[in-house]
Amino acid sequence: LLSSLLLPCFGWNLPLGGGRQVQFQDGILRINLNGGVDDTNVVSVPPPTDATIDPSTLECLQVRDTGNELKGYGTFCIKKPIPKHTFLGFYEGILIQRSLDELMAAASSESTTSINKSNDDVSDYLLHLDGGRTLLDGKERAKDRSIFSPCHLNHADANNNQKEDNNCFRIQSKQDITKVAFFTSRQIDIGEELCFDYGSNYWRGREEDKI
Repeated sequence: LLSSLLLPCFGWNLPLGGGRQVQFQDGILRINLNGGVDDTNVVSVPPPTDATIDPSTLECLQVRDTGNELKGYGTFCIKKPIPKHTFLGFYEGILIQRSLDELMAAASSESTTSINKSNDDVSDYLLHLDGGRTLLDGKERAKDRSIFSPCHLNHADANNNQKEDNNCFRIQSKQDITKVAFFTSRQIDIGEELCFDYGSNYWRGREEDKI
């Protein structure tokens, strides 16, 4: 059966009836079990760990000042719209194997001991990998704003009036939890900012700062 479904470049499409389907193409498995309903985040498997963002996509991304004091810099679409489910790269950062609670305690302590001794506060670029015990800190990578990286994406809630602004999502590799791939969840038009939901763990202890 599968041999009859094979497409060029080792891709295949398996219709399930009622508009549902399972598709594999370009190293990405897409599963749509909602029939005619277009599921926003149907990309369920991250790309190979050595995958890189397409140069044509990179040309359409600009990191610049948002004009919002709370948000600071953000990533915007330029030149041409970015299609839905476009791969944006993997999160880049330093692996930290300490919980957020431990980091916050270290930041508020009078001790000079901390994860990053040049900082006296918890980084704004922490990505939670396993519920908060292991983190990726993208602070150093974020300093380079000449070339986009997922650490330049701002937050937008997925479940409130910011839902439309939440136009990106992430998928974590089960084989290597430090590999977190980012994709667009819909077409991004010129001038739009790219954002994703940081999750509740990120805002724990800093609820008053939520943007």
